[in-house]
Amino acid sequence: YGLVDAPRAWWLRVRADLEQLSWDENVTEPCYWVKRDANRVILAMAVAYVDDFLVAYDVHQPDSVAEFQRLQNL
Repeated sequence: YGLVDAPRAWWLRVRADLEQLSWDENVTEPCYWVKRDANRVILAMAVAYVDDFLVAYDVHQPDSVAEFQRLQNL
């Protein structure tokens, strides 16, 4: 850290990691991502602010829990 471009490098890493997990970035709000299943049903949502994340998912749906665990493992 201490580098001028460290925040940008972190942001590019976050975007790349979420893209690799097939999360969809909102076009109008680049800090908001949605994970959908094959039927386009929302499994989870994530919002980033600086270096904090807020993640919402259905704890009763196994696919949603699995997506959250994948996100946690990053």
